[in-house]
Amino acid sequence: MGKITIPDDLTNERLRRCGCCDVTWRGTAATGCWVCGSEGIIAAATRIVEDEPAA
Repeated sequence: MGKITIPDDLTNERLRRCGCCDVTWRGTAATGCWVCGSEGIIAAATRIVEDEPAA
């Protein structure tokens, strides 16, 4: 059997953001949003559109 690799976002706590509730927290995919329970996404992978100039 080959070596099983667990992705970083499941083992290491990172800044995560919920797309539904606009809540940010530090945790893993197992620690969900305290408002809706979503696992959220890693905040570094998100882009805040309001901070960008209009097209």
